[in-house]
Amino acid sequence: SASPTARELWRFEASADIRDIVISADLNEDGVGEVFFGSADNHLYNCCGKTGALLWQSDLGGEVFSVDLIADLDCDQTEEAVCGTQMSQVAALSSAGGRTLWEYPFEISGDIRNITSGPDITGDGISEVVAASITGKVISLDGTAGTAAMPCLLGDSDCDGETGLSDALLSLQVISANRTPEMPWAAAAFCLPGDANKDGAVTLRDALFVLQILSRL
Repeated sequence: SASPTARELWRFEASADIRDIVISADLNEDGVGEVFFGSADNHLYNCCGKTGALLWQSDLGGEVFSVDLIADLDCDQTEEAVCGTQMSQVAALSSAGGRTLWEYPFEISGDIRNITSGPDITGDGISEVVAASITGKVISLDGTAGTAAMPCLLGDSDCDGETGLSDALLSLQVISANRTPEMPWAAAAFCLPGDANKDGAVTLRDALFVLQILSRL
């Protein structure tokens, strides 16, 4: 018998390549989650998941390489969209209408190819945003304001401002020695040497966390 053929439900066409896509919860109360995607035409799009109709679009001034959804930032009871662009920019937008909540320029050049939500570091009940650039930098941003949430980056076990294989090795060394090495440059309140995922403990998960970050760059 013939193989079943997929049936197209709807179609939306941007003016350039689609670079990343995520599905949100149901925002317009039609029983279906909405579709967010970034394009090489510099826009972030939000389409109705049921019909494909455009709900809103926002011009971010550079190709949108990465998109994700994080917990409610503006207290409207809906997820927000965060994205990274070709212009070394991270932006958070309200999923309700595309209003820009904050923008953060990386201090170095390079496309922001990966972005995701992270654990609440600042204690305000709002998830932070973790972004990675094509030049190998990873930074955690305060979800409410877009400022750097901590002086020690996620994945940066040795608190030198970089994320690399040396960070995974340090985590393993701390575990095997069962002690924290002397690192006078590391602010203890923010950075526990070997603690790559910033959960307050040094375990094998930290070494794996670093390797996962590096695999996405």
